[in-house]
Amino acid sequence: MVNESKGTLNKVLMAVGIALVVIGLMQVFSQLFPSLWSTIQHSLFMLARIMWPLAIIASGILLVIAARRPEFRLGESIEYRRSASNCKIAGVCGGFAEYLKVDAGLVRLIAIVLLFASGFTAGFLYLLIWLLVPKA
Repeated sequence: MVNESKGTLNKVLMAVGIALVVIGLMQVFSQLFPSLWSTIQHSLFMLARIMWPLAIIASGILLVIAARRPEFRLGESIEYRRSASNCKIAGVCGGFAEYLKVDAGLVRLIAIVLLFASGFTAGFLYLLIWLLVPKA
């Protein structure tokens, strides 16, 4: 039990460290190249305005596909776990794919679209799921 909490603490510290490095690099970049940084920010905001509705549509399609499968039962008490076998980074998308009984590639594609469409809020949620949800 102590080793598990120590491992979780290490993951939290690593996530915070990575976030601080990324924020610091963004600040340095914005100071060194202010006009380029402004152009990049404007482009990302435009992309987010277009991709957010597309991400919502893609998520809806994923849920419709999952709900149409005969083996999918919403009322069952299936506990979500990160996937140990279908794992590219931390098993979060693979776990959702196994939970919804859909293709993991589709879940990963939607996760990438959500990552950019949400202004990286989805990345923060991915890190939280990675840190808080145990592996299968």
